[in-house]
Amino acid sequence: MATSSDGVVAGVLAGAAGAAAHNAVAYLVQFVTSTPPPASPTSSTPTQTADTLTGGDTARAAAAGPLGGLGIGVGPGAVAGALRSLSTTPPQPAAAAALGLAAMGTSAAASSATGTPRDTSPAALIGDLAAHLAYGLVTVFTLHRLLDLHTPHAHR
Repeated sequence: MATSSDGVVAGVLAGAAGAAAHNAVAYLVQFVTSTPPPASPTSSTPTQTADTLTGGDTARAAAAGPLGGLGIGVGPGAVAGALRSLSTTPPQPAAAAALGLAAMGTSAAASSATGTPRDTSPAALIGDLAAHLAYGLVTVFTLHRLLDLHTPHAHR
């Protein structure tokens, strides 16, 4: 069994991979629909949220938006890695859905906390859900692959 620090490191790496998957799906949704999902890298929501947090410093806001998105991806991945290393393994589909929905909720809460408006049209919400579920799937799959390297298997 992996240690909790192994779990955190694996979770950070898995969360980064999940964030890349999230961005890829968000860009694909934008390409198909001509509308970015609320938490996509090209949406104005992350930058508007960061602008509120940085007091209007546009240079810092331009950097803080993407950094916040990475933090929302890496942070839950690290927590999932720590939990995965300390307990039994939940079914991967359930873990992926829960992690994706948690990241989506975190993103929405960050916007809400700063009063940043979000596109809540059905198309935008479906795109946002697809991107966050991709995050959850890739994060959980990567996390399990990384942590299973530390687990002896009878068949390799």
